[in-house]
Amino acid sequence: MEDGRVNGRCFVGFFGLNRSLRWTAPSIRRHILDPLRAAGFTPVLAAHFNQPAVIHHPSSNEQAVKVRRDLKMSLPFDLQWVEPQQDTNIAELVEPVLAVPFRDYDDPTGGTRRNILHQLHSLRRLRSMAGLLGDQPFDAFLMLRPDIEYIDPLDIEGLKAVVRGDVDMVSPSWHQYGGLNDRFAFCNHKAAEAFMSRWDHVASHCQAHGYIHPETLLAEAIQKAGIRLRTTDQRALRVRATGETFAEGFRLGKIKRVAHRARPLLRTLGVA
Repeated sequence: MEDGRVNGRCFVGFFGLNRSLRWTAPSIRRHILDPLRAAGFTPVLAAHFNQPAVIHHPSSNEQAVKVRRDLKMSLPFDLQWVEPQQDTNIAELVEPVLAVPFRDYDDPTGGTRRNILHQLHSLRRLRSMAGLLGDQPFDAFLMLRPDIEYIDPLDIEGLKAVVRGDVDMVSPSWHQYGGLNDRFAFCNHKAAEAFMSRWDHVASHCQAHGYIHPETLLAEAIQKAGIRLRTTDQRALRVRATGETFAEGFRLGKIKRVAHRARPLLRTLGVA
């Protein structure tokens, strides 16, 4: 780093379900990619997306919503992999995970627990993609869910702390639920490996606790890897396939609240 600027490469990895990128991509460009470039980073974008036939999550009011593949107009991916979401991808862990409950609420169909496994499968795919793009070492890693609206500018000072070697990982300070918020993270190589390798800890996690819980699973994986952690107050909001946007308990301006309320209506009208 020279004069506070960084001359390095940053792996920006997206994982999970592309349920709402048409709404979240502008915030990713404005609050993630633009600040990265302004700080001197060269972002390298990779994405692994699970592709179910429909999104059917009654707990989040998503009732058989058709998945849109609107990637070309969204973000400048250097490498992307859209993989059919099939239970064969997660078969080796379905039995131990369905043998225990989800910690926070009833999951009678097992849908929530399967979705946790599908996201962890996506992360292990992303790990292999990082290897394909790693002809030169990455100076930092950003791990991002695509169905999140990033409403604050990137915590550049937190990311620079990772690059300097002060910490290994920066994680959100909010919605930790007794573990670590797993929606986004800034990492060095060691922490990125731990973040993307949680699949390997699922069976032992379920056996030790008698339940499955993603935030607890992440905290344990980070602890086992000896990761030095720092938190950030940078905020982000979940956006469902219906356009429903969760305020997450944050105080938001009137214009943003109105825009969020309009999303489900625009989708119903076929405008978005």
